[in-house]
Amino acid sequence: MANMVHLKIVRYGLIPGLMLLLLCIPVSAAIDLTSSSVFDAGGQTPAFGEEILTTVIVRPGPYDVEDLKIVFNEKDGLIDPLSFGKSLYPIGTQANITVENNVLFCDHLKAGEELTITFYAYPKTTQKSMITPVQMQISYIQLGQKISEQKQVITVMDQAAWHILQTNRTSTNNTGILLILAALGIAIVIILILIVKMKDMNVQNTSKKIVFRDMSILREIKRRLDEIENPSTSIIDLQHYVKSEMDKIDNNKNEKNNSNNSGSLKNGNTDGEKKIKPTKKGDKF
Repeated sequence: MANMVHLKIVRYGLIPGLMLLLLCIPVSAAIDLTSSSVFDAGGQTPAFGEEILTTVIVRPGPYDVEDLKIVFNEKDGLIDPLSFGKSLYPIGTQANITVENNVLFCDHLKAGEELTITFYAYPKTTQKSMITPVQMQISYIQLGQKISEQKQVITVMDQAAWHILQTNRTSTNNTGILLILAALGIAIVIILILIVKMKDMNVQNTSKKIVFRDMSILREIKRRLDEIENPSTSIIDLQHYVKSEMDKIDNNKNEKNNSNNSGSLKNGNTDGEKKIKPTKKGDKF
């Protein structure tokens, strides 16, 4: 008898416990919500211009959804409350949908149905390459559970006029820098060429001055030697040496002149050079 009572207690206590345990097991309940946004830099949409076309698609998944609520909070964008549009798929789907003060409410969505929401938002800034114009606060009931989550809408802004201007300005600046560097390189080459030529001219002028000085000294020595009456053998030898040095200097000058004037007329010599004989002066030579 005691065993039968104990068996009944176990049986009638086990069944409610198993039922309570099943109710406590969490069921995977989550909707499929996706969002996309496109910044209209070229004025392709009928809106005012440079707006962000935002599209949100809600799919309940395998289980029905009730009391769907989406709050669209403004972050980097300003929402146009008159631009909201909504549609249901498949055609003929019945649901009570309202939008007021950037808040959407849908009483129910059955499994396999799809809710699409569209609206325009205007960016508060165009200087960022990526912005978050809208943040969504979502809540709904599915399988008896109330679920809440947040999702952000991300927009790429690289086609904004500000970014295009910055890209063009950077390209122009780089081109200007290259032109300046090229001009500086050309200027440096020209300056180096001028420096080399000036050095050559200075060397030539210095050489001419030295030759002129030597010739002046030799002429003065020769003049004084020529004034000596009845010169000795050593004086005569000195006269010949001075005359020989003067002839060498004259010959060097003539050779340089001939090389610089290679296009001048030839005087009939086979080598094309004019031979200049030293002029004798005085009775002693």
